[in-house]
Amino acid sequence: MSPAATTRTSFDRLRNWGLAAWPVLLVYAIVSAIAIFQASEHPTPWLFSDEIEYAQISRAIAETGEPARRGVEYWGAGLFPWLIAPFWWIDDLGSAYAWVKTFNALVMAAAVFPAYGLARMVTSRAYALIAAIGTGIVPAYIYSAMVMQEPIAYFAAALAFLLAARAIAVPTRGRLAAAAGISIVAPFVRDQLVLVPLVLVAGLALRWACFGGGRKRLSSASWARRTVYAVAALLVVIAAT
Repeated sequence: MSPAATTRTSFDRLRNWGLAAWPVLLVYAIVSAIAIFQASEHPTPWLFSDEIEYAQISRAIAETGEPARRGVEYWGAGLFPWLIAPFWWIDDLGSAYAWVKTFNALVMAAAVFPAYGLARMVTSRAYALIAAIGTGIVPAYIYSAMVMQEPIAYFAAALAFLLAARAIAVPTRGRLAAAAGISIVAPFVRDQLVLVPLVLVAGLALRWACFGGGRKRLSSASWARRTVYAVAALLVVIAAT
């Protein structure tokens, strides 16, 4: 293929990607704008005790490099305080608080991208766009107005499920590495996301049992052994929940 043809092919791919991406980018822009406006209308904390706690921890990180709560070292708040700590370097407290809420709004709205990607795996672009819109507008916008970990966790969960689905569908090394990486990080964003690595492992195990090498092994196993496998899987599910 000539250099001109290669350039033309690359340009066509870029143009097609742009045509496919602009509706999702537009959804993101609209959802972000609404969330930022909603956050700007609430200049003071809502869920006062929790928001003050996260503010204290993140401000301690910004000032000393270590998380602290009421002057006592505290490492139990996960990644969220570390993500918002740089905003407290802004001299004006009101501006710093506004930037924290803006950051929350932008990250929470970004869940539309993995939602679109996940839906695109099973449906057309139009229906995937509807899924992205729903993902953006269903959560209460009030979350973006609070110094809380929920906006970050919402995006992390959506991204984790997209990467897990891709890894389960076609388990290449790159996809497995990406899914494993977000599975390790997600529980540090919010405790409840400890389910993310469990979902990934369960999905891969189910794929192995139904479509991989496990299918042949199970087909040749005795009924007693199959029963043992089923009971073991059930116990794992019960223990995980």
